[in-house]
Amino acid sequence: MSVDVVRPVVVLGPPRLPATARYQEPIGTTRATWGVWVTAHKAVVVSTSWRSSTASRRAALSAMPGGGPPPQWEQSGSTSQLTYSKSTMGKGTVDPEISLAFWKGVLRLLRAEQLRRVAPTAAASPRSGTGATLSIRFGADPELQLEDLDHDFLRRVAEVETLTGEFS
Repeated sequence: MSVDVVRPVVVLGPPRLPATARYQEPIGTTRATWGVWVTAHKAVVVSTSWRSSTASRRAALSAMPGGGPPPQWEQSGSTSQLTYSKSTMGKGTVDPEISLAFWKGVLRLLRAEQLRRVAPTAAASPRSGTGATLSIRFGADPELQLEDLDHDFLRRVAEVETLTGEFS
């Protein structure tokens, strides 16, 4: 099997903004009402958008044919939020480099999912199996949900989680 089949070469640039990703994993149970227990989740939410209206206009223009270069990633701003069950444990801003690496991981997962639909054996890689999910929304597009998350992406989530926990 060639390397291109196992790990195809793709160019993953920044996502269309605004973008929101919500990683959620079960961490136990919590009492909802008397005698009713429900699954409790840990959630890490990363939201990224353009910081200025000029960057927003430039992004919109670059999406049109012959519209010019896209704005620089440094003109974006990312925030994160960490929640356990229903309690917010921390909120903060995410460094542009960490944010870009996180979003490249999201795009890589989306690409792997597309490859699995075309050729189920071509995109096989180690998976988490933790019951975790990732909900993604780019702009006004419908929300996408992935359940098959790889260990590389989980490391990115842990990095954002750690930084968000430091802000609380």
